[in-house]
Amino acid sequence: MTASPRPGRLGGKVAFVTGAARGQGRSHCVHMAAEGADVVAFDLCAPVERRAYIPAATEDDLAETARAVTKTGGRAVTIRGDVRSAGDLSRARDAGLAAFGRVDVVCANAGTGGAGKLTHELDEADWAVTLGVYPSTWE
Repeated sequence: MTASPRPGRLGGKVAFVTGAARGQGRSHCVHMAAEGADVVAFDLCAPVERRAYIPAATEDDLAETARAVTKTGGRAVTIRGDVRSAGDLSRARDAGLAAFGRVDVVCANAGTGGAGKLTHELDEADWAVTLGVYPSTWE
């Protein structure tokens, strides 16, 4: 399967979005699909350690993102994984390449709050979780 050549500013492109299960991530997926992109939607769909106060996204949330993408006429591949894991990101990239033949856009949306504290109040472990989620890179 290759990227679908649909009209729009992103027609024929493939977007890879982290933190895609809900909120801003879902919105990015849907808006890029509405502009013609196919979407690789990546999310942990599980609690992040030291962040019990943030309700975790679920597999149902990620499936809803895929349904919302398809309502625009786009196609979606969903992958569960952790942006802090190079292996998970590589697996997701490979799934996107297998499904659509390319990845043109990366939206590093995944993120987490600072444990409900001001930055200078974070202990080393909370700081590591916060920074670990934000970079969203792959090899």
